[in-house]
Amino acid sequence: MSSWARPGAECVCIDDAWDMPAFYKVPHRLPMLNELLTVAAVQAKRGEVWLKFSEIPDDQSCDGQRSVDIWYISTSFRPIIKPTVEQDIALFKHHLDQVPAEQ
Repeated sequence: MSSWARPGAECVCIDDAWDMPAFYKVPHRLPMLNELLTVAAVQAKRGEVWLKFSEIPDDQSCDGQRSVDIWYISTSFRPIIKPTVEQDIALFKHHLDQVPAEQ
């Protein structure tokens, strides 16, 4: 299982070319390219890791007649990796270490 794929993790959609079977083509909310999402649930099935998101309703229906439970494959997402304070400081350390020229 992907080490980043866990409830609460933030990720970004990198592939929104969803090829959904006809049964699932009900009006529903899909992840969009470059959208920031929060993982709500994770499951491993058929050798793949599948995700649900806090921002997208679990069950979506079409005029109340049918309801679908959609999971999204993790390979269409990348984790958001936030830098540590130490990494942030390292980016600007050279500015902090510079000594102003004498005038």
